[in-house]
Amino acid sequence: GKKRKRLGRPMPDVPSNAPFSGKLTLLLERLPGLIATRCLNDSSALQLCHLAHSTAFSASLTALQGAAMGTALSIFAEYSSQRSVVIGDMLEERMQVAEPTSREARRNYTLPDGTRIQIFSALALLMLQSC
Repeated sequence: GKKRKRLGRPMPDVPSNAPFSGKLTLLLERLPGLIATRCLNDSSALQLCHLAHSTAFSASLTALQGAAMGTALSIFAEYSSQRSVVIGDMLEERMQVAEPTSREARRNYTLPDGTRIQIFSALALLMLQSC
């Protein structure tokens, strides 16, 4: 069979057998650097924001949630003309998440001091603080 040439190089610090969540975390951690260059058109930035929101609201790993929140926050900060769309997408994602039965289960994001809050609250506060 014909071998395909790979474009680019694999990321040196991510082994190919790393779990998907680890690879996604690394990708989301690196996206704010790309976003800061403002080389993305609005449509691409909003698609990345949707990926970040859906990941943040569905992930169970704090590192993955944090990386997704960082990406969403950087889009909110860099693409100020799209802030209303970013907030609308965040609200839509929040409404699609199944409501946990217990009050404690809703607090699915852990702050550095160990306090647990809802991911929506954490992301909304970070966005407000970035303005």
